[in-house]
Amino acid sequence: MHEAASIDGAGPVRRFWSVTRPLLAPAFTTNLMLSIIGGLKLFDQVYALTGGGPGHATDTISTLLHKDACAPPGP
Repeated sequence: MHEAASIDGAGPVRRFWSVTRPLLAPAFTTNLMLSIIGGLKLFDQVYALTGGGPGHATDTISTLLHKDACAPPGP
């Protein structure tokens, strides 16, 4: 595919955006979803043990989202 794009006159940037990026997109999507699921699975352990810890030292994305969603509205 890279060779065909090169023969068609595509430069390195166009080859990346039109050939390489679409081929890598499924791998990035899978990795992103598994990372999000793993981060959400960590929520109960952090919240039960430390609640975010002293000075938010053990906060994760999921605990920060929980604190933000459950916070009373400000003035």
